[in-house]
Amino acid sequence: MGGKASVYGKLEYRDFPTSAYDADGRQDAGVTIGAQLHLTQYDYMGFSPTIGVEARHVASNVDLYDREEYGLSIGIKSSF
Repeated sequence: MGGKASVYGKLEYRDFPTSAYDADGRQDAGVTIGAQLHLTQYDYMGFSPTIGVEARHVASNVDLYDREEYGLSIGIKSSF
C-alpha cells in the first residue's frame, strides 16, 4: 500500500497531595490509545502526509476532572 502504520498506548497515574475539592487530595488515572498512518506513497520533496487518531480517558476522584478526549490529526513527516 505504500504506507506505514503505528499504534500506541499509554497508562498514567497522577497523585496530587492537595486539592481544593477533596481533603485527601486528588488522584487521576488515565489511558490513551492512538494510531497513525504515514502515507509514504505520496512523497513530495522528501515529505509525506500523516493521519492520526487518538482517544484519552481520565478518571479522577474529583468529578470535576473526569474527562474524555478524542482527536484527529493531519500533518507531514520526513520520508527519509
